[in-house]
Amino acid sequence: MMHKEYCRKHGIEYRYYCPECARERELEQQDRATKREERKQKWDEMVEKTVWLPEVSNPTLLNVKMFLSDVIHKINMPYDYDEHNCAHFSKEIQDVATELGIRCGYVVISFENSDIGHAIIAFETDYGLKFFEPQSADEEDVIVGRCYSAHTKGVLQGNIISRIEIAWNDGAKIVIDK
Repeated sequence: MMHKEYCRKHGIEYRYYCPECARERELEQQDRATKREERKQKWDEMVEKTVWLPEVSNPTLLNVKMFLSDVIHKINMPYDYDEHNCAHFSKEIQDVATELGIRCGYVVISFENSDIGHAIIAFETDYGLKFFEPQSADEEDVIVGRCYSAHTKGVLQGNIISRIEIAWNDGAKIVIDK
């Protein structure tokens, strides 16, 4: 004959286990599993929303010049105001730099009394912040309040720089203005 037990919590007799205690344990386990699943889902959503920035580092000036001499020849597209302008050149160079782990800035230059701007690229090197024309790889002086030094298609001569915005491929942004 089987011996019966008594559950003080529920006030019932049972043979193997209290059915009410077993039901409560099962509900607790289901609740823990549901909460675990909710936490996992929140984590997955957070990871999905996270912007993963590339691993890039500042190059030396020599590495920049070597990189630009190589990448300019690979792009090798003629300038076209609508189809392939300074913005396209700059973005293409920044994308290649990112793939190679080189920190590169996409620079937008605004000019006084002009609705037309210009896009170039920048690198923070062992010689400081350096700006380069994306179409020619020429190093340029870019200083707010002074004329832009380059003579390239799409940029009028004698334009005074009023603002410089740099969007780095590591997510940093810099604005330089008067």
